[in-house]
Amino acid sequence: MGAIVALLGSVFLVLGKSIFYPNSTIGTLTLFPFPKSIPLQNWRLVKNSSLSNSPHNHKFVSGEIYQYQQKQLTLYVEARYFVDTDGDINHYLETYRNGFSIAQTSIRQKPETGFYQLFVEGDRAHLSACINSQGGSTVTGVQFRANRNAYDLKAQRLLPWLLGRTNLRDFRCLWTHLSTPIESTPEEAYQTLESAWVAWYISWKPRFPNEVP
Repeated sequence: MGAIVALLGSVFLVLGKSIFYPNSTIGTLTLFPFPKSIPLQNWRLVKNSSLSNSPHNHKFVSGEIYQYQQKQLTLYVEARYFVDTDGDINHYLETYRNGFSIAQTSIRQKPETGFYQLFVEGDRAHLSACINSQGGSTVTGVQFRANRNAYDLKAQRLLPWLLGRTNLRDFRCLWTHLSTPIESTPEEAYQTLESAWVAWYISWKPRFPNEVP
C-alpha cells in the first residue's frame, strides 16, 4: 500500500511540474570544447578549426570541423553540439549549410550506429546524422523523439528531475556531417563515408558531453 501511495505521489509531482514548469532547460547550456584531434581509423588528420554559430542560435553550443586524408582522398567531418533541439537533420542543413537544397536522399541504418542520411550535392557525397546521448543515431525528428521516449522516460531520471538537477528528457544532439568528393560513383563514395561514419560513431559515443547542471 505504501508503495502505491509513493508511486501516486510521484505521478502527481510529475504532472504538477509538467504543468507549472514545462520548459525547463536545466543543464542544457553547459559548454563543450571539442577535442582538437580525433583519431579516425585508416585516416590521417590534416587540420581542424572551430565552427562559429552563425546565424546565432542559442541551441547551438559549439562545433568543430576536421579534415582527414587517405592517400589522395579527402574527408571533411563537421561536428556540432546542440541542446534542447528537435534532432531534425534537414532543419540543420537548411540553417547551417547555406540553405542546402537536397533533391534526393537515402536514409539507411546500421546496427553499430543507427539511422543516417546519404545524399549527393554537386560533385560531393554527404552523410549526416544525429548522435544521441542514449540510443542509436537518428535523422528525423520522429526518430529523435522516439529515442527520447524509449531511453529518457525512466525511473532513474525522475528523482534528479524532481530535485531540479536535470531535464526529464535529454534533447541534446551531436550532429555529425561527413563529406567527400565523388571520384567514381556516388555509391562508392557512400561506402567510404559509411566506413568513416562507423569509426567516428564508435569513437564519439563514449565522448558524448556529460549532462552537467
